[in-house]
Amino acid sequence: MNSNPHDLRRGKRQAGTSTWPKLAFIAACLVTVSALVIAVNHRGSAASRTTGPRLETAKAERAAMARFIPPPLPDESNFVATPFFASLFTKPPRTESERWPDDFSVADRWPREFPKPVDSEAGRMTGRLVTDLTAWQKAFEQSQPGAETNEFGVSESPDPAANARAALVVLNYLKPYESVLAELREANKRPQARFNVDYGVENPWAILLPQLAVVKRTCQLVRLKAEAEVAAGQPQQALEDVLLMLRLTDAPRSEPILISQLVRVACLQITTQPIWEGLAARCWTEQQLEALQAGLQQFDFIADLKHALEAERAWANVTIGMVRDKRTPKLLLSMLDSGSRPPAWQKEADDAFQKCPVDWFNQEQTNLNRIFDEHILTVMDFANRRVDPGKAEENSRLMESATSGTKGLLEKHLVFSKLLLISPEKLVLKLVNAQATAELAAIACALERHRLATGVYPETLAALSPRYMGQIPRDMVGGEPLRYRRTPDGLFVLYSVGWNQNDDDGAPGFFASGRGPETKEGDWVWRYAK
Repeated sequence: MNSNPHDLRRGKRQAGTSTWPKLAFIAACLVTVSALVIAVNHRGSAASRTTGPRLETAKAERAAMARFIPPPLPDESNFVATPFFASLFTKPPRTESERWPDDFSVADRWPREFPKPVDSEAGRMTGRLVTDLTAWQKAFEQSQPGAETNEFGVSESPDPAANARAALVVLNYLKPYESVLAELREANKRPQARFNVDYGVENPWAILLPQLAVVKRTCQLVRLKAEAEVAAGQPQQALEDVLLMLRLTDAPRSEPILISQLVRVACLQITTQPIWEGLAARCWTEQQLEALQAGLQQFDFIADLKHALEAERAWANVTIGMVRDKRTPKLLLSMLDSGSRPPAWQKEADDAFQKCPVDWFNQEQTNLNRIFDEHILTVMDFANRRVDPGKAEENSRLMESATSGTKGLLEKHLVFSKLLLISPEKLVLKLVNAQATAELAAIACALERHRLATGVYPETLAALSPRYMGQIPRDMVGGEPLRYRRTPDGLFVLYSVGWNQNDDDGAPGFFASGRGPETKEGDWVWRYAK
């Protein structure tokens, strides 16, 4: 994600050079429309009399989309109705750098060699590492004007005493950001959140989402602050910052846009790192653990995924309707890249679209909605919160096969399906992993509460209910109980079997450093290195 909040547009990718393969695809299709008009018109008319219900008018299409748009909120109830976020939607918009110093961003750009999170004694990956705050101290020092610069790496097991000393230095470098963070912490008392996104523009692809990059960047900064507070022995301050991160992660939840949900996933992965470090250091009190657990249990990325997918279908129908009514691919260009110049094939494509019958667009809509029903909304059992990775992979293959190449897509009425639909597998993987991460972290908090009360972790997860946790979540991959066992060193291993559906005995296939899954192999694990 680019940290510039004004580079984002609604859709599946940022505007830029990656748009041109799509434009080439449009050209390859549309320049042949004229030759197929008679055949398409005949078949489209016949098909339109035999297919099921579909959106017929622009009014109906807009009404269907409007159901997904979150209503405005009064400022006194709105967490993000703060000067910091409101300035992003002014004209001209302002960036966070106008209010924030650049020290954190400069320090964060230092090229560093990051170690793999490996438990050297056991010879296996643990999934996470304690943040090397000494390296961060060096990064901040070298970011100052006139400072001597040298390459440096990051330790896989930083010395706790050195980390505690460096933490105080890092916190001092982060003091200039405190006024904005205090503003956000005060606003966190408000019960709801809705960014001032303008959903009323005619072209839905022109909707600006400047808040997403700022939310993620703020989480990255507060993550470092919370990690430093844990290392410095300031658990209450760390708790307040983690709770702020959880709220920032949840703030775009109501946005009916897939990229908003993907940014939330990234923020959740960022936020769980200081929670893990605090648990590994055993610095949280019972009351603090309860607050963390409650904050983690509020997330339901599965329901949010279903909502965003259904909204994406509505956006797609509005898109087809607009192109149908405008009768020009110029609209497609503005949707994909607001800075595009009309290519050489523009006039020929415009002429072809003028002749394309309405029934052709109707059949395009019918097929797009059919693919949504058959291959996207069936990627998982939303009611029972279960995912079958094999089914998700199969659906993605079927979609890609149906819309591969360019020849025949006009006659099959799959042009817009090729253009607007995304393969569901990677999307589902990210959202399911995010939900699993939130659940594993919440269970870890409950396990720590049990240890504080009894001196040991329980023999089974069932012992957590009902005192420390209500219903224990099950593994969303396969539906079996989550794997859990105590280890001889007095710790535990807690995990889901992960996307490969195999029990790899707690060997993780991803590094939880704010990046989420890096592979489909291995388990999704919560454990501590000793």
